[in-house]
Amino acid sequence: MVLLSAMRDAICLIAIAITGHNCAYASEDDAELMTEFLKQVAGMQSRLESLDLNIRCSVVRERSGEGVSGPDQKGTLREFEIAKRGQLLFVLRNIDEKKDRPKSLLKCVNGQYAFAVSRTGETASLQYLERLGVDTAVDNRVLEESEQREFGAALSNTCGYMTAGKVLAELVRSKDFSIKKISRREANGKLLVALEFEYLGHDVLHKEDYKLTEGELILDPANKWVVTASSWIYESLTRGYKGRLTVQRDFEGMAFDLPIATKVISKYEDLDIKFVDKETWTVELKRAEVPEEEFFLPYYGFPEPQFERSFFEKWGWWLIVGILFLATGCWLTMRRAR
Repeated sequence: MVLLSAMRDAICLIAIAITGHNCAYASEDDAELMTEFLKQVAGMQSRLESLDLNIRCSVVRERSGEGVSGPDQKGTLREFEIAKRGQLLFVLRNIDEKKDRPKSLLKCVNGQYAFAVSRTGETASLQYLERLGVDTAVDNRVLEESEQREFGAALSNTCGYMTAGKVLAELVRSKDFSIKKISRREANGKLLVALEFEYLGHDVLHKEDYKLTEGELILDPANKWVVTASSWIYESLTRGYKGRLTVQRDFEGMAFDLPIATKVISKYEDLDIKFVDKETWTVELKRAEVPEEEFFLPYYGFPEPQFERSFFEKWGWWLIVGILFLATGCWLTMRRAR
């Protein structure tokens, strides 16, 4: 018992060093389980960064409760594709033709620039082009939109290493993430791992502080430790609303040896006004690898932007300074001649 207690304390110290917070155990056996969990988490970030995928998502939203006309309002089917190659990202949305909008809209971030292209039939137009690495405000805005709005939901739902919009490895390292308990659980003949937690977070896009309580993640050690289910109570510290979110994932697809969820059901239940928002995602893996040229403008019929060839950007201010010096010199020379 003394040896087991010492081992448990040692594991807890390791967990504190790695994650930056304290951990609690329900039993002596949890120390060994925590060691294995932290070991698996350590490799999740690199696996996700090297992931190449192209998936097509179909999303159906259903709403019921206060403010909804009828007992159960079913939303319009949304379909879109998302592709990822390392740090390169693009999302292709199919727009409803009944609303007289472009049939497809592509948004891409490739590390050098971000752009959007809309197409109606054979006609394509460049909606915007943002150079990256020059203006911090532009970089932050593009990063926020790509991680949370355009790309975040699809990646977070389908990738088994993401939860609450973040990679599990990133959450565990955060000082605001607290592991309350880790234990084994058997369900439907499978031996799973249940992780109970709390988390204090900040939504940059919506400028909102929040906390997650009564959180639980269900991981499948037999399937590369993916998160198969999750639930928590979300409480906005900025706006005051409170609700429970539950997510259930079915894994059948694989992309570069990484499981991809093929069906995801997420449900948000507002605890104050009894409002329910349910989304069902159906995911199809299109390709396991996406050619790098698809993340750049020439692939869509537009020239590659030559930002560095902008004459004014590189030499304009030097030219203005030179003209001022020349004018001053001429003025002084004429004054002395007089």
